Amino acid sequence: PLYGSLAEQLGSLEGAMRLREALFSEEGVGVREWGAYWFCPFSVNQHVSICGAFARCSEPERDAVRGDVYSLCDCPAAKHLEGDLCEVNKFSEMM
Repeated sequence: PLYGSLAEQLGSLEGAMRLREALFSEEGVGVREWGAYWFCPFSVNQHVSICGAFARCSEPERDAVRGDVYSLCDCPAAKHLEGDLCEVNKFSEMM
């Protein structure tokens, strides 16, 4: 729902060109400073698959330089690691 209007605009050449013009306009989002801008309204939320725990059957992950164990995120986002609501287990089906 949040990106519905963007999906509609990307559905036509004219709409995509309007989005491009908006990005590169004076009011656009930092394109000039960054040199490039990546936007994918259809991306998956990988954060909720990795934010609350380390990989199964592995040691806690550590910072390669300092050796500190990474702290885990305590965000309230619902975690869906399997099943229909999981967003990161459908690569084969998408390809």
